[in-house]
Amino acid sequence: MSTHATKPQHDLAPASPQDWTQLTEKDAFKALEGVKGQLFINNEWVDPKAGGKLEVIDPCTGDVIKQVANADTEDVDVAIKAARAAFDEGPWPRMGGKGRGRLMYRIADLMEQHLTELALLESLDSGKPLSQSIEKEIPLCIDNWRYFAGWADKITGKTLPTDTPHHAYTLIEPVGVVAAITPWNFPLMEFCWKVTPALAAGNTVVIKVSKETTLTALFMGDIFTQAGLPAGVVNILTGPGKSLGDALVEHPLVDKVTFTGSTSVGEGVGEKAGKNIKTLTLELGGKSPVIVCPDVDIDDAVETATFGLLYNMGQCCAAGTRLYVHKDIYDAFKDKYVKAFKACWLPLPPCHQAWAPNQSEPTGQNTIICRGGQEVWSQAADWWQTCRQ
Repeated sequence: MSTHATKPQHDLAPASPQDWTQLTEKDAFKALEGVKGQLFINNEWVDPKAGGKLEVIDPCTGDVIKQVANADTEDVDVAIKAARAAFDEGPWPRMGGKGRGRLMYRIADLMEQHLTELALLESLDSGKPLSQSIEKEIPLCIDNWRYFAGWADKITGKTLPTDTPHHAYTLIEPVGVVAAITPWNFPLMEFCWKVTPALAAGNTVVIKVSKETTLTALFMGDIFTQAGLPAGVVNILTGPGKSLGDALVEHPLVDKVTFTGSTSVGEGVGEKAGKNIKTLTLELGGKSPVIVCPDVDIDDAVETATFGLLYNMGQCCAAGTRLYVHKDIYDAFKDKYVKAFKACWLPLPPCHQAWAPNQSEPTGQNTIICRGGQEVWSQAADWWQTCRQ
């Protein structure tokens, strides 16, 4: 596996391996060998208390490619207590912002050294095209670590003027133990978006990743230990969503909850967190509109709207899932949009040809491969008949 890199597209962008188009499924399974299948708690790899296992399934073939730990509520308690001890007694929240930033930069550097493995694992685990993982998402994750590393020593309070003989100031402090729950559609990006701001501010984290996409999060455990992250600062759990999620949200030693997922589940998370007066951040499902005005270039509008809906196999909370098309161009737009849909395809399993830059010819069936190897027939033409002009 080559470590040679091309010149970044911009000065701050991590470089992608020069010969990534030569990578194959064999390289992905070699990277898979480096993933530990246990829970990462207190900087140690541990088996779940009940000894349960989760199957990691290749979404292209439906094959089981690995088994990882299936945590239960007892493991949640152990992880939260490790994070609590790291916050109450450990060096992380007492370390200066510059020190936290330096360590976060070190994590970013190690991620860049392992960019190829991370990208291969992300595509193997979630079914993404390798180009998307290696050229876009993993570099963005590395940028994210460096961005918040830069913020670590810039989180400051204010000295406030008063009309009385008093000294008034604000002091910004870490909130404590953060419980994070992530979805499966952007596995490592969601992981990084949760962990990096929490660490920059001096918090400790217990993160429960989707049971559908565990590999890159587990790979990060070894990167954390290599970088020298203090024990208990980040703890990684894999397992079922509801039981582990409820245990995290309701645990009395958790100070903040951050959840990304569906609106219906988010409502329950918010209700449980509210009962315990926890700080809460929710990133829930969207229904983003695309408005097509009559003076547009229709070809450009169709291309943009199609990409906006189908990027990441359409599994994106910001996808443009509603179209408002001006009546003067409705028919012309509709015809071209249906044609564009029919041109969007991925090969049916086995589809590991997606590792290569050139995929095989389409089967004539308008198929989008989704999580778990399910097939969703877009039925673009029929869908348009149900839309109101």
